Amino acid sequence: MKPFKIGFEKDKRKERQYFYLSYLPILLVLTGIIFYACIPSQRFKINQHPSKLSYSPVSFVPPKPERIVLSNGMIIYLMEDHEVPLVTIHSLIRTGGIYEPADKVGLAQITGEVMRSGGTKTLDPDELNKKLEFMGMIIETGIGMESGSATLSVLKKDLDEALGIFSEVLRSPAFYPEKVELAKMKIIESIRRQNDDPLKIASREFKRKVYQGDPRGRVKTIEGVKSITRQDLIEFHRTAFVPNNILMGIAGDFDKEQMLDIISKIFGNWEKSIKYLDKKVSKNELDTPARNAAQYLIGFYGYHQFINENNSP
Repeated sequence: MKPFKIGFEKDKRKERQYFYLSYLPILLVLTGIIFYACIPSQRFKINQHPSKLSYSPVSFVPPKPERIVLSNGMIIYLMEDHEVPLVTIHSLIRTGGIYEPADKVGLAQITGEVMRSGGTKTLDPDELNKKLEFMGMIIETGIGMESGSATLSVLKKDLDEALGIFSEVLRSPAFYPEKVELAKMKIIESIRRQNDDPLKIASREFKRKVYQGDPRGRVKTIEGVKSITRQDLIEFHRTAFVPNNILMGIAGDFDKEQMLDIISKIFGNWEKSIKYLDKKVSKNELDTPARNAAQYLIGFYGYHQFINENNSP
């Protein structure tokens, strides 16, 4: 039995050796971490107050785009950026809700929406949507209270075709009747629901008081929206969307000279309008009712906060 016992003890010693050797690297790492943490280092100022920290000065110089004015008055800003093969165009149009008739409030908003959703003279709404999806590009249009906008985002390889479609959306939207009616229905439904939200009621009345006698103080009505026709959209678009009323910024992966040549070919034959929007909108001082409305709104939120603070658990 002794030979067996000696062999068994040797196996046990080997197992202990393997055990110690397997954990030796971990022990060495832990020992090094503890040793390093105990040594004072000038690189780490753990007890330094945040107010005493110092940083290198940050400087930023925004790039300056090149400004070009076409013969028809359209202003172009060009900025090359070759980091990714993408081109983005953003246009600002001198238009807005302040130029719409008083009895047709919402005309500008509907025009801006249906310019994109209502197709063009060569592409109906469904064809336009499919074309944009297939090419993976984005075209968006909209008109706010004091300006309109149109945006294009497309890969560099599809730029020529995309600019042609973008030009059609800007210059010759079709305003398909069913899309006009759909846009009107959405606004009418929002008007019907506007009294469901107390904050919307307060904001609406606040705007009325602040901008008394000013286009900015008008509110949409169901009767006014219903009276808007497709011909109203066509006339509003024809008045505002002219080249000497548009500022276009272009940034992305393109060559400046080639881009200018393409833009000149696509938009250069767009005739400028002599009778473009030049309406002066007054900036009224706040009258007494307006100040009362402002006090009501500010007081409302202060009171709400007071209740929460004094009744919190």
